[in-house]
Amino acid sequence: MSRKTTIEKSCLDVVNIVGSGDLGVEIELEQVAQDVDAFEMNYQEETGSVFMKFTEDTGLIILYRTGKYIVRGGNNFEKLNRTNKEFIERFTDLGILEESYDPAFEINNLVFVGDIGHTVELEALFIELGFENAEFEPEQFAGLVYRPNDYNCVLLVFGSGKVVITGSDDENEAIDVFHFLKQKSHSLPT
Repeated sequence: MSRKTTIEKSCLDVVNIVGSGDLGVEIELEQVAQDVDAFEMNYQEETGSVFMKFTEDTGLIILYRTGKYIVRGGNNFEKLNRTNKEFIERFTDLGILEESYDPAFEINNLVFVGDIGHTVELEALFIELGFENAEFEPEQFAGLVYRPNDYNCVLLVFGSGKVVITGSDDENEAIDVFHFLKQKSHSLPT
């Protein structure tokens, strides 16, 4: 089953994908900013990073002096992987990386948006989920923040029924916790 099919069946949409890797060498960022041909390039001396996009249609790469990097691919896995591949190819062509170098690249964070299909009384959901795992301070933030013990993610739940899930690198985990939340919200009085 493809990733897209799995997400569609869960009523969740992927809105952001973030991956990371390590080039295994220290990088002279100022030189990179001069040598790399990019659609957008922004050298940040104070943070020790370079932000770059190769074309309007590629993801954003954040490269650090240590050789570690982050790729933000929007909502598309193919775009994320294509951006990473182009990044490695360009740095190999410039001689920064050896031809045979293949950095480990992994997905670190997926952000999903879903709708449980009805409005939610957040105060009641807060009590249902438990004070130790949830935060609800309506004067500070309009949503409920839920950090479930059994899942490696954070959910932001809004009274409209909209849900944002972040912090996970596993689609199935996001789907499971979304269905768990949906079930909990249906058990609440209306």
